[in-house]
Amino acid sequence: MWRHDLTIEYEMTPSGRLILDQGSQDAVIAMDPWSRHHAYHLICRDKYRETAGAVDPQPETDMAKNGFQVLPGLLTADQVSQVRAMMDDRIGGREERPVKFEDWAQPLPWNMARIHSVRQVLASAFDGPLSQVIEAYFESYFRLLSVTVTRAHPAPAKNSFLWHRDIEPPQQTHLMIYLTDSSPETGGTSFLNLADSRISAENGYSFKNFEERSASLESIEQKAGKSFEVHRPALKAGDGVLFAAPRILHRGELPTKGVRDAITVLMLPSPVPWQEFLAGSPGRVFVTEHPASAFIEPFGDGMLEKTGMLTPPNWASLGEFFPPDSP
Repeated sequence: MWRHDLTIEYEMTPSGRLILDQGSQDAVIAMDPWSRHHAYHLICRDKYRETAGAVDPQPETDMAKNGFQVLPGLLTADQVSQVRAMMDDRIGGREERPVKFEDWAQPLPWNMARIHSVRQVLASAFDGPLSQVIEAYFESYFRLLSVTVTRAHPAPAKNSFLWHRDIEPPQQTHLMIYLTDSSPETGGTSFLNLADSRISAENGYSFKNFEERSASLESIEQKAGKSFEVHRPALKAGDGVLFAAPRILHRGELPTKGVRDAITVLMLPSPVPWQEFLAGSPGRVFVTEHPASAFIEPFGDGMLEKTGMLTPPNWASLGEFFPPDSP
C-alpha cells in the first residue's frame, strides 16, 4: 500500500530511468502495483514541474473529464498508406478472412527499418495537441510503454471485445490510431465515461475476469437504476482515440467485413519527454504483444515476476486516478 513515510532515493539517467538505492528498491518491490505506480507518478509530476516550470491553467480536456478523447487527423493519408503497405507486405492482404477468436489479430513483426518508419510516424502524431492532452492528463511527461501495429479480422467477440476495464494501475493509458475507418462493419471501440464507469463499479461491475465479462450492460443498468450513455466515436483513418483503459469501461468491436488496421500505444508517466525515454530502449517498446504494467517496475523500467492474483484497492476499482490520501 501507499506509504507517506517513504522517501525514495534515486539517481536519474539521461534516458529517464530512476536508479534507486537498495532500501528504496526493496520498499518499491514490496508495494502493490497501484502504490508502486502512484509513487512513481508523484516523482514524474515533481520532475515535470521542475523542468516545465509554472504552467498556465488549461481548459479541462475531454480526457480529464470523461476518461477518453478523440483526436482527429493524427496521421496524414500518406502516413496511413505507408504503415498499411508494411502490413500488406509482412502480414498479408486486406481480404476478408473470418478466423477463430484466438487468431483475430495479426501483429506486424518488427525489424529496425519498420521500427524506424513507425517511430517517425508516431513522432508526427505526437507533435501537437496529442502530447499536450497527455501531459495535462498526467501532469507530467509521458513515455511509450509499448507499440503494436495490428490487423484484425472478423471473429467471435470475447475478452477485450466485451465490456471491461484493464486490471492495471490507472497510469496505464492507451492510444489507438485507426488506419481504417471505424464503422459498424470495420469495427471500433465503445466507451462509458468516468462517471458512468464509477456508477457501474459501485454496482459490482468494474474489473472483470474474462469469463465474467458481458456484451451487454443491461443488468448493471437495472441494478444502478439508470441507463448508461455508450460513446462510440466514428473515426476516419488517421484519427486517434486516447483512453484511460483501467479507469473506464470499454469494449472493442471486431470487423464484420474486411479488416481493421490500427496502431495501439500504451503509455505511462515519465520524468523526461517520451523521445528521451524511448532512446534508452527502442527495441523493447515495439512489440507484438503488450506487457502488463502491473508487473513493471516503472522506476528502472524492469520486469517483475508475475505472482498470484491482482486485487485492486477500492479507490482504483472506483476509477480514481490517485488514492484519497495522495499529496
